[in-house]
Parts: sequence; structure tokens; C-alpha cells
Amino acid sequence: MHTKHLVLQLKTLGFDPITWEEGNSSIDGEVWLSSTVRIEVPATKGSLFVWRNRGNDEFYISHPIKNLIDLKHELDSALKA
Repeated sequence: MHTKHLVLQLKTLGFDPITWEEGNSSIDGEVWLSSTVRIEVPATKGSLFVWRNRGNDEFYISHPIKNLIDLKHELDSALKA
């Protein structure tokens, strides 16, 4: 999945990414939704992951996400925390 396409889908779901970076064949893309929550977009075929910085160098990483419904639920939870 291209990061740009994900950003457009996120906007459709009601999220407003603050910044994003397209990946390439060796580096994953990223979409930042807040200073503590980001989505890792795989450089090759694979699943999305939501990362949340809990502070003190502690991070929460979601289970692999393969569809937009699960992504929406994971983001709602991460952004409320």
C-alpha cells in the first residue's frame, strides 16, 4: 500500500494526519496522527502497525492490521490513551 493512498483513506474515516512520509523498497512509510501515534506502512506487501509512544521510551505496537475497520478501531483506542 502506498502511504499517500492510506492518508486519503484515513481522511475518509475522519482522521487528520499531521504528516506522512512515503516509503521505498527498503524503508517503511509512516503516517503521524499525533506526536505520540503513528502508523507504519510496510515498504513491501504486509500489514500495517500502529505505534504509540507511552513515554519513558516505552512503546505500544499493535497486532498486524490488514483492513481499515481494524485500523480505525486501533487508532481510536491509541488516540484516546
